[in-house]
Amino acid sequence: MNCPAFFIGAYQIWEISGHVTIVVRGVTPPIPAIINGLFFDPPSPVTAAGHLTVSASARATPIRICAPSDPSYSRSQLSVRVTALPVGGRVTLSDGVTAVTAHEPLTVDQLTSLKFVPSASETTASTFAYTVTNPAAGSTPGSVLIAAEVPRASPLPPRCSAAGMEEAPILRNDSRREISLLVPRSSIIPSDIAVLINDGDQQSIVVAQYFQLRHAIPDANMIHLRLPITPAKGANFAISAQEFATLKAQVDAQLGENIQAYAITWTQPYMVLGDSAGAVGITSAFTYGYDSAAARSSHYFNSATYHPYTDFHIRPAMMLAGYTP
Repeated sequence: MNCPAFFIGAYQIWEISGHVTIVVRGVTPPIPAIINGLFFDPPSPVTAAGHLTVSASARATPIRICAPSDPSYSRSQLSVRVTALPVGGRVTLSDGVTAVTAHEPLTVDQLTSLKFVPSASETTASTFAYTVTNPAAGSTPGSVLIAAEVPRASPLPPRCSAAGMEEAPILRNDSRREISLLVPRSSIIPSDIAVLINDGDQQSIVVAQYFQLRHAIPDANMIHLRLPITPAKGANFAISAQEFATLKAQVDAQLGENIQAYAITWTQPYMVLGDSAGAVGITSAFTYGYDSAAARSSHYFNSATYHPYTDFHIRPAMMLAGYTP
C-alpha cells in the first residue's frame, strides 16, 4: 500500500492505492473526500435507544439517557437539539423543575441528566426524541420510549391456563366480585407472539419496546437480531434468499414450541430476492419460508385455529413499524 501524505493549506490530502478505511483528523473539521473515485463522509455521532417506565404518581425520575459518542470528536464538541417531547408528563433539566421545550439546544451533560415528571391520568407511552450533531454537521437521531403507568383497573390480558383454554374475567351477580372462568381460546394471546427486533435499527427497537409494553409480551419472546444490512429510508429494501435463510435460522433457534406468530418491528428490508421464487415479501417468507409452492397451498387460509404453528407448522407474520421523519 502506498500512502504518502502532504498538506495543501489547512487540509490534509491522501494518495491511496488499495482498499482501506481512513479517518482524517486535523485542525479543521473533517470534510467529505473523494478517494480513487469513491466518496467518503466523516463518521456521525453514535446514539442508543432508551426505555423508561415509571408510575404515573412518581416524582421527577432520571431518564438515564446514554451519552452519545463520536469517533472524531469529544462529547464537549457535540451539540444536542430536542425534536419531540413525550405526553403524560414533562421532561426537565436535572433540577426536576426547569421544563425542556421542543427544539431547545442542550449539551451532552444536560441530555444525560434529564428527568421525567409524570402527570398522566391514564397509562401513556410516547417518545422523547433528540438529534446529536458534530462540528462537521454529521447528525444522528436518538430517542427514549417513556411510559407512565396507572395501576390497572381491569384484569391483565388473558393467559393460557390449560390446553386450548384461557382465563376470562367475569363478575358474580350476587357479590359483584371478579372471578376467573376457563373458556375456549378466542384468539392468539401475548405469550404466543415472538417480536423480531433489528438491534441495528433504532426505530425497530423503540417500536418493539412500545408493542411489548402495550400488549404485555413476555421478555423471553423478544427476539434480538442483527440484520445483514442497516435499514435506511429509500434503500436496503431487500435481502437475498441466502441472507434470509441465515436470519431465519437465528430466529428459529430462539423460539419455543409455544410461539404461534411473529410481529416484525422494522420497515426495511421488506422483501426477499432469489432465483427460485423471485421476489417474496418478508412476512410471507417468515410465515412459509422462501418457497412459493408452500405459499400457494396454505391450509391455514380460512381455518378457525388459534394455533397455526401447532396445527400447520407455520407462524403468520405481520410488520408493525412505520417511518416517522
